[in-house]
Parts: sequence; C-alpha cells; structure tokens
Amino acid sequence: MRDNLMKFSGAKAYTLMTQIDALKGSAKDKSAFIEQTKRLVSIHNETYMSVETQFASAKGSAARDWKQYVKDIDIYPNLKCRTMEDDHVRISHAALDGLIKPLNQWTIIPPFEPGCRCRLEQTLEPSSVHTPTVSFDEKYANNPGISGEIYPEEHNYFQNISSKDRVKVFENTQQMKQFTPYNREIKTKNGNTVYVNDFADISDLDPNIEAAKIIANNLEKSVYIRPHILSEGYKNPEFGIGTTDKLGDLKTYEAYRNDKAIPLANFIKNEVYNCNKQGCSYAVFDLTHASSDDLANILPVKLRGALFDKQQMNKNIVNVILINGKKVGIISRSQLNGKNFRTHFKDLF
Repeated sequence: MRDNLMKFSGAKAYTLMTQIDALKGSAKDKSAFIEQTKRLVSIHNETYMSVETQFASAKGSAARDWKQYVKDIDIYPNLKCRTMEDDHVRISHAALDGLIKPLNQWTIIPPFEPGCRCRLEQTLEPSSVHTPTVSFDEKYANNPGISGEIYPEEHNYFQNISSKDRVKVFENTQQMKQFTPYNREIKTKNGNTVYVNDFADISDLDPNIEAAKIIANNLEKSVYIRPHILSEGYKNPEFGIGTTDKLGDLKTYEAYRNDKAIPLANFIKNEVYNCNKQGCSYAVFDLTHASSDDLANILPVKLRGALFDKQQMNKNIVNVILINGKKVGIISRSQLNGKNFRTHFKDLF
C-alpha cells in the first residue's frame, strides 16, 4: 500500500506538472501564467489532496479491518454492508444497505468512492437472496485488503501518464523513497535503535533486522535499514551505520550453495568488491557458517588482500564489520594495513 501511494504521488505530481506546462501556451503573459499556476497548484495540493488523503485513510482502515475479517471467517463467514442511513447517503450506496454476502464475494468494499461513509460488519445472518445491480467508478472501487492498492491503475493520474514518460515517472517516483521516514523503531538491549524505512526490502528484511540488532547492540551505533529503490543503476546498500548516509551492505556467507562448496577466500574477495561498488564505507560480513579454521587463518589474509588489491583497491570501504553468531567486531582499513594486522582478529571470534 505504501508503494501504491508512492506511485500515486508520483503520478499526481506528473499530472500537475503537465497541466502547468499546458498553461505556458494559453496564458496571455507572465503574470497571468503565474496567477493561473498558483490557482492550479492550490486546487491540486489543497482541495484535491484533502479529498485524496481522507479517502486513502478510509481505505487503509478498511484494509486493516479486512485482515481481521479473514482471521474470523470461521466464526463470521458473512459480511453486511451498512450506510449511515441519513440524507447524505448516495442512492447507489443506499441500495446496498443491509446487503449480506460471504466474505470471499466482497471483491469491492467500502469506501466505494471519495466521501463514502459505508462500512462492513461481521454477521451470523444468512446471505441475501438478491444482490442489487450497482456500478462504481473503477478508479476507486476495489478491495485493498486483497489488492494492496488504495488507488487502482484505472485512476486518472495513472492514465494521464504518456507511454513515453512512464519509465521516467516510475524511476523518479522510486528515487523519492530516499526521503521517506523510518517509522519503525526497534530498541536493542543497550538502548540503541534499529530504524526501518517504510520502503525497506521485505524479501530479506528479517535477516537484515537481526544483523542490524547485533551491530547496534554490540557496537553501540544506531543502524538504519534503508529503502529499496527500483531504479536503473541504483545499488541499494541495505544499511546506514550510525547515520543514514554511512552506507553498509550485509553479505552472508554460506559454506554451500546448490550443493557446491563456496571457499571463504572467494567469498571475501567477491563481496568486498561488491560492497565497494555499492559505495559502502562499511562492509558487513555475517560469517556464522564459516569454519573456525577459516576464520583464524583464511579471513585475516584474504580480507587484507581484498581491501588492498592493486587492481581494484576498493577504496570506499573504511571499516569491516564481522558477525559470528551473536558476536560482532569491527576492523578499520588502517588496522588491516598495519604490520600486526592479525592481532586485531584475536578477540573477534
């Protein structure tokens, strides 16, 4: 739903800018253009946005309620539509007042359109014999609890985007995620915090949170799990270490992949390079599944060699965070460059 609303916001901005651009050719002069533009912006960002925000809030609440309805289906298999039963109820909505259907038949749920105050109620009453024929505007009518969409693709804002601009609008909208809040906060035992962005990648969110908690708890740094941005050329480092712009990326070592052994030396070399290419100042390695012999003998030499590779240098990386189970340590680039670099690994594992 957050992603859908972000896309909606991008499409809304595109529509507004397109309409402003059209004013250039119709306004008599500069002052008239400025005045018309101010009115247009006011309509979009005050009048329209007030309605859009209220509708999005109501749809979000309906989706939350839908999750509960699904959980309770064995107790309440049917849902009843109710109106406010006053003079402001639209005729088409009044026709649905009291309609009872099985949960899985509610493919469209209230609010059916902006300003709609209808609601669904759980009931043990039997299904209605007849269903009134009522059509709703497809740019609003859906079930966000199923689709995950507040605003369907049929909405005017989405439809207004020309085919030649679709990719550009999508990429610009994705880039907006950089400026979205970290609304989820997870406190660690020592009082530090893991902040999770609203658009963090859900595909590997759980292991990222666990690694972030270990780092925050042991190194006494706040960790930010950053937004996942789908844009060409964007590298998507997962962490901000200490601040959102001190980039770090988690690389997890598996001794075997598809029944094929993965040498720790190869893993270190490849992932140091990948972290550097992502612009990370922190390389975060979870080496829980590495053998104790490899950690003692292979890791120090290969990590030093990877950071100071003559061909690649990997100069972006300033610190390496090493995780082994619940233990964690940090080694700086300067420590690895010293003659006694092996000594910095002794207490880590």
